[in-house]
Amino acid sequence: MFDCDTKFIVSHNHARSYSVNAHEHPCYEIVYYKKGRGTTVIGGKKYHFEDDTFTIIEPGLMHSEVGSGPVDLIYVGFMINNDFVRLPTGLYSGKDIDILADMLQAQKEMDEQKSFYDRMLNNITERIVVKIKRKLSQSANHTDDVFERAEGYIKQNCMKNIRVTELAKLFGYNYDYFRNAFKEKYGISIKTYISNQRLIYAEDLLRNSDWSIKKIAASSGYNSSSHFGLEFKKAVGMTPKEYRRQSESGEIHKEVAVFK
Repeated sequence: MFDCDTKFIVSHNHARSYSVNAHEHPCYEIVYYKKGRGTTVIGGKKYHFEDDTFTIIEPGLMHSEVGSGPVDLIYVGFMINNDFVRLPTGLYSGKDIDILADMLQAQKEMDEQKSFYDRMLNNITERIVVKIKRKLSQSANHTDDVFERAEGYIKQNCMKNIRVTELAKLFGYNYDYFRNAFKEKYGISIKTYISNQRLIYAEDLLRNSDWSIKKIAASSGYNSSSHFGLEFKKAVGMTPKEYRRQSESGEIHKEVAVFK
C-alpha cells in the first residue's frame, strides 16, 4: 500500500488566457490539462503543455503557469506516506498513462461527499499513483532501447538538419519529455549531442579525405565554413586547418577531440 492522503482536487475551465503566480505546496500535485495549451515552470524548468498532458510536481517545488487561450484542467494534491515511493517531476502524456477517468471520479467523490468519500478519495489517488509507477517502471527498459535507436539515428544523420521536435515525434515521445529524458541519460542536451556528432563526422573527413575545408563544412551540415571553424575551434582548441596539418604530420593525439 502506498497510503495516499488526498488534500484537494479542483477543476477549472479557463475561458481565456490566464496566469498563475509562482507558489508551492507541501504535497504532490498532479495537474491534468484536458484541453488547451500553455507553459508551466516547475523548479526553474519550463514545460509546454497541450491537450491530454499532465504534470507531476513534487512537494516544495515552486511552480507557475500561463495558459495561452482557453484551458480546461483538473488538479489533485496529495501526500504519499511512504518514503520509498517517489513520483518524478515532469510533463507526461495522458495517452500513455490513462489517469483522467480516475481524476474525474475523484472530483465526483469530492463534490458529492457521500459516506466514506475521504477513504474513496485516498483509494482513487493511490490507484493514480500505482498507474504512474507501473508505467514508468515498464517504460524504463523501453526508453533505453528507444534512446539507443535515437543515438544510432543521430550518428547516421548528424550531417543533416535534425530537428529535435521531429526526432521526438519519430520515436513517439512528447518533445519536453524526450529532451529531458535524453539529458538525464546522457548528461548533455540532445542538441549538444547532435552538434558533437557533427563535429566527429567533420573530424573524420579532415583526417581521411582531401576535401577542402569549405566542402567538409557543407557536407557536415554547417551553414558556412566560418561557422564550422568557430564551432570546431571552440571544441578542439584549434582551427580545422591547424587540426588537419597536425593530423597529417602525426603531431595530433586522439585526446585532442574532447567533444567525443
